Amino acid sequence: MSKALPVDVKSVFVYPCNSHIGKEICKYYAESGVTVTGGCPSGTLPPSNNDIVSSYYDEASDDWESARRQLLMISDAVIVEMLGYETSIYQIISVLLRLPFGGSEKVFVGISNPLAWAMTKPLPRPGPPDSDSNDMTAAAAAAAAAAA
Repeated sequence: MSKALPVDVKSVFVYPCNSHIGKEICKYYAESGVTVTGGCPSGTLPPSNNDIVSSYYDEASDDWESARRQLLMISDAVIVEMLGYETSIYQIISVLLRLPFGGSEKVFVGISNPLAWAMTKPLPRPGPPDSDSNDMTAAAAAAAAAAA
């Protein structure tokens, strides 16, 4: 059983299982005794870690949607790399939402590259709107001067 997730996991689905991050995740869980399945984006090579990934689907195949649904149904956890695979992640989540009630609970883990957030504008620091310095020290000094 794996201790990387907060629940006991016997089967994990990794997407994409053939990316650098996906291969490392597959390797970690396989070495922990977890059954690893996954998916490969269309136009990519199949996983080179076939000894680790027990079953996978390729989005270039004709029956990939059916295969994806079956692999998601038998998995206890779903781990996805989010950057660059937004459409596929949306489809995976849609399948998970349509799985029949009464089935097993699924753990969903989304992995994002820090570079995806590098250009995100930071939240403004609290401070008086008319101050040149928009930081906590200036706000605290202004509040102390007003109270005196």
